[in-house]
Amino acid sequence: MLAPGHIALGLATYAGASYLAGQVPLPELLAAAALGSLLPDIDHPNSQIGRMLPSISRPVAALIGHRGFTHSLLAVALLTAVLALLAWQQVESLTAATVIALITGYLSHLAGDYLTVRGIPLFWPYRRPGGDYHIPYMAFRTGGPTEILLTAALGLLLTALAVY
Repeated sequence: MLAPGHIALGLATYAGASYLAGQVPLPELLAAAALGSLLPDIDHPNSQIGRMLPSISRPVAALIGHRGFTHSLLAVALLTAVLALLAWQQVESLTAATVIALITGYLSHLAGDYLTVRGIPLFWPYRRPGGDYHIPYMAFRTGGPTEILLTAALGLLLTALAVY
């Protein structure tokens, strides 16, 4: 998926989860979810976040390539542990709610890329002999019409949630 689709999916996922939990999503937590939805692409220098942080993105891309470690459940576990430790140590402005929003956004990114034709290495470093994990017959092409429609639908959902 492209950045707009990832952001829309991350915001919709977090906002939906917040409403299901009986909470109103706060703007700063929505921002954290949006950031989390872009984080896995730190491994691609031409991605939205890669262009914002080239000094991090270029070395990461050189070491692991795109859709490697950062698109795996191992990365989610490691990021969750690091953020939880920082929140536990009461690092300024990093609360449990912020960690949840970031991780929700991150997971939404993985879900979005899982739906693409290329898929993701969910259990990295293990790679399936047949290719990365994706949903056959339901997968769509990155930037294709299905992704554009999905992004538009998520945008409408977000608008409805904001009005509600």
